[in-house]
Amino acid sequence: MAPNFAISPEKRVVRLVYRDSATFDEWAQTMDAVLRDSRFQPGFSFLVDRRGAPPPSRDYVERMVHYTERHQVEIGASVRWATVVSDKVSYGMARMAQGLSGSRSMHVFTDVAQAEKWLFSAEGSPGPGQ
Repeated sequence: MAPNFAISPEKRVVRLVYRDSATFDEWAQTMDAVLRDSRFQPGFSFLVDRRGAPPPSRDYVERMVHYTERHQVEIGASVRWATVVSDKVSYGMARMAQGLSGSRSMHVFTDVAQAEKWLFSAEGSPGPGQ
């Protein structure tokens, strides 16, 4: 099932919420819809809530990173990505995405409030254990 999305132009954030597992193609279709949405602008941050989904596969993560690299102009170069997960395997896969992307503006959290705090902070540095 494709993740749902909501765009908040006033906060400059896109929220992606998983309710179940999603294939890479479903995720890519959701991202394509975000990029076509008139409310979206390059540079918006992303809050990805994966607590309702099982851990993604390595292939899924690699394809996501490749997609974001191919669409960097549309997404924006210095975009913040906060991913919220509920288990250790998902945490590890999100950290792998962070490593593969080489992004210092991508962090993984287990708490939505902490993710939002980091996402909307000026300094953009995650707290301990996040």
